[in-house]
Amino acid sequence: MLDNFLISLYFFEIIGFFTIGFVVYLRNKTQINKSFFIFAASIGLWQIFQVSSILLHNYPVWSSTLFSLSIALSVVTSTALVNFIRVYVDKKQTKAIWIAGIIIGSLSFASNSVRSTTITESGIGVPQLDLFYGMILFYSVLAIGYAVVELLRLQGKHSVSSKLKTQAKIMILAIGVVGTFVILASFYSSEFSGTLLAQQIVPASLFVGLLIFMYAMIYRGLFDIHIFALRAAAYLTSYFLIVFLVLLPLAYFLIARLELDINAPSMIFGSFVLVGLVYSLQVIRNWFDKLSFNIFFQNYYDAQELINEHNTALVANTDIETLLNESSTIIRKHLNLDSSFYYLEKTSYIDARFFGLDTGKEVDIQSFIESISDASKSIRENNGMLVADLLGSESLKAREFLNEKTVSVVIELSMKSDSQLSHNSSFGYMFLGPKKSGNNYDNNDLRALTSLKNELVLAIQNALRYEEIERFNVTLQEKVDEATKKLRNTNEKLKEMDETKDEFISMASHQLRTPLTSVKGYLSMVLEGDAGDIKPMQEKLLSQAFTSSQRMVYLIADLLNVSRLRTGKFIIEPIRANLADIAAGEVEQLHETATSRKLTLEYEKPTDFPDLMLDETKIRQVIMNFIDNAIYYTPSDGTITVALEDKKDSVELTVTDTGMGVPKADQPNLFTKFYRAGNAKKARPDGTGLGLFMAKKVIIEQGGAVIFKSKEGEGSTFGFTLPKADLTPEKDAEKTEN
Repeated sequence: MLDNFLISLYFFEIIGFFTIGFVVYLRNKTQINKSFFIFAASIGLWQIFQVSSILLHNYPVWSSTLFSLSIALSVVTSTALVNFIRVYVDKKQTKAIWIAGIIIGSLSFASNSVRSTTITESGIGVPQLDLFYGMILFYSVLAIGYAVVELLRLQGKHSVSSKLKTQAKIMILAIGVVGTFVILASFYSSEFSGTLLAQQIVPASLFVGLLIFMYAMIYRGLFDIHIFALRAAAYLTSYFLIVFLVLLPLAYFLIARLELDINAPSMIFGSFVLVGLVYSLQVIRNWFDKLSFNIFFQNYYDAQELINEHNTALVANTDIETLLNESSTIIRKHLNLDSSFYYLEKTSYIDARFFGLDTGKEVDIQSFIESISDASKSIRENNGMLVADLLGSESLKAREFLNEKTVSVVIELSMKSDSQLSHNSSFGYMFLGPKKSGNNYDNNDLRALTSLKNELVLAIQNALRYEEIERFNVTLQEKVDEATKKLRNTNEKLKEMDETKDEFISMASHQLRTPLTSVKGYLSMVLEGDAGDIKPMQEKLLSQAFTSSQRMVYLIADLLNVSRLRTGKFIIEPIRANLADIAAGEVEQLHETATSRKLTLEYEKPTDFPDLMLDETKIRQVIMNFIDNAIYYTPSDGTITVALEDKKDSVELTVTDTGMGVPKADQPNLFTKFYRAGNAKKARPDGTGLGLFMAKKVIIEQGGAVIFKSKEGEGSTFGFTLPKADLTPEKDAEKTEN
């Protein structure tokens, strides 16, 4: 008997051709599908008669008759091939082809070579090549040559879609290469008939042709049955995986270990039973489905998942650039595209632009606008969607545009229904490049893209309206800027006036400081008894006058410092000073004022406090300002505590009171120039708002930081910290290092 491998080869080849023929015919009963069914079925019948003649080699009459029929059917196959190709390239069918095929095929019964063929269990051997058998082979060569030439012509036409060109290339390979091997094997069958290899050439070649046709159907859209074919292939793969992974090991165990008699029919029946059992168990079924589908559907996607992810992105974004860039990324990912981008036409606010282009890719917008304008008519005529694979000779200009831009699909973005599309309603286009897998766009892709378009158009229009509002805001901002410019000019004039005011304040402060210093000096001399003894009442009045003059001196100093800050002449002049003595002097000077307001002013001077390099005058003014504020903003019977602490790396001075506190809303602005809290204005209308401003400047200029804590109605803490390392006198620093 024939080798089991050869029987399997014939079996799979015959089943395969009949299957794809029936599937194509049942899918769509068009003329091209019918002609392919006849072609595929004739191959299957030809091989059935050929393998039957070999299987019945012990019955010479039957064997010879079946072989003659197989030769006749090979001629029918050649005729069916010519008929299929003519339909495929859009040529008319003719009965003359079939008449010629029947005549040539009948020669197989008159051929001595065919009648005298030796058929054994080893194979078929034609002893000689007579005229009739030669005519049969020559006819087959002509049929194959005609098919290849017609497909080459189709593939070379510019007006033919890339989808048809790709299919033509694949069929040229299947018909040309496979047909050549079959003809050569037939010519030299007598020479190789004694070997098994010779008998494998014809069925093996046809089996390869079957696989090529299946590839074209599954991955290249031939007859538009690829989804069905993929699913069938996936389930067949699951079947064979189950058989080879489960059934064969089980059969081997039963035969080898248990010595059970299991024949081929039992195994075939058992395989179907096993598959049924496996698929009844959901977990195992899911595993096999996942394994087989990953093999066959790796280039395919879930359209609903694409739509859901895309709609989520549309809802989440209102910015037109972000929206279209994300849309482009999602479509490119799911459809596995080389590129995808958007073009939006010019609006009343914004020029034409692109979104989703690859980084670094430059596009001449003007040239692109002219090109899209030329192709817009074709886009409208095709219901707002151009698919390069589906364009024929009537859309040559559109094909040239798509090829030039390396684009496979163009979708017009418009709010109108497809039947109402017009140039005026369009506001942009979606451009999709070719798939990385090389597959063509099929009906499933186009349906998914149509669904995406409907939602996308609404999202884009909303984003454009939002963008127009933003642009209006920009225009409004330009007008505001213009008004601001005028205000700025006015402000410059005000600054000039402010500078004049500062000059006046500076001059007036200098002029006031000299007589005030004299007044303060004379008051001090009188209080110290240089002009004779004074009465208690006189001392009290003179002390109040001295305090007021001192306050005026500090106020003038603040005004001068503000003026110096504006002119860049504010300078810290450090000298060796003791902060404990400075604080004690200010507490002593203001103690009588605090007592007169029924306040307790507490200060415990540190016994051993380091000297620091400080601007004594300005630091004294800061401390006086903090204590003076505490006195004026603390009600009677309150307490003011001045504390000075020598820490490891710094010194810290704080003035804590039980006064009215600072409202929370006023606290962020408290240290700005001329600012005063609302409750402070009521308590002390004559304040200037310069004390705290200058205090902060002085402390910061000496490398320190201001301390401030307050709670309205409970009191405040003002103070500062100064770093010891930066302010320690040089000699003391050297001692510390040694």
